[in-house]
Amino acid sequence: MIAAAALLPLLIQSALAYFNLEELRSFNYEVDIVSTPVKIGDDVGQSVMLMTTKFGQEYQCSLPENSYPTEHAESDEAEEEAPNVLKLLEPLRSLPCLTKTRNWWTYEICYGKSIKQFHVENGKPEGAIIFLGLYESDFDWNNETNLEQFNKTGQQKYHSQIYSHGSKCDITGIPRRAEVRYYCDEESTDYIDSVEEPETCSYIFTVHTSRVCAFPPLKRISPSKPHTISCSPRLTEKQYQRYLEFKENEKRLEEERRKVWLSEQQKTYEAV
Repeated sequence: MIAAAALLPLLIQSALAYFNLEELRSFNYEVDIVSTPVKIGDDVGQSVMLMTTKFGQEYQCSLPENSYPTEHAESDEAEEEAPNVLKLLEPLRSLPCLTKTRNWWTYEICYGKSIKQFHVENGKPEGAIIFLGLYESDFDWNNETNLEQFNKTGQQKYHSQIYSHGSKCDITGIPRRAEVRYYCDEESTDYIDSVEEPETCSYIFTVHTSRVCAFPPLKRISPSKPHTISCSPRLTEKQYQRYLEFKENEKRLEEERRKVWLSEQQKTYEAV
């Protein structure tokens, strides 16, 4: 019998078409190879996936129900009482700007104002100061379209700010722009975790902060127990009948062994 560990990567690869990608990242899955086979030709439901291993053995795997965590789905009353994410982040406006040095460059995020890039020598900016963007907007959590998309996919686990109209890009000739993503991190202070440039002169800053953790949609969900994917061998009619005969014979032999054991116990009891 193939080990469950060998079947899991194949299941996960095929399951991409069935599962929400964020669900795959959020949940733990384990494969349970059951000994009871199923017969080829029997009806299978929508939550069943048919797999074939490299050894040619077919399996019928029952997928867990799509149950993406919905702790962020609060009642209307809870939503009214929930703090506004902008109010939670507002104290950053009066605090020192967040900075991060990576290689030659130092990046500076001044909340709700601007994002700059410059080189530091002897503790002071040296040379040109490049604006990566001026504050433009925040993700609107009150927008019904945004909320519907969030509740449907659950993929955005951060609060987003857009900064645009930065310094002109030497390569593209258009103003630089940036997005700042604020992630809940209950055990951290405010800091820039990473700086990415997925496109030329377009930046993504990841900021970890405990400030947004009180905002229900961004609150981290505690790890759940592994979801089980149960897989049964698929057999042809002939193979299935042979299996039934084997099980029946196994049951008969077990019963005979039990009778022999009881008989021996009875003889021992009578000899005492």
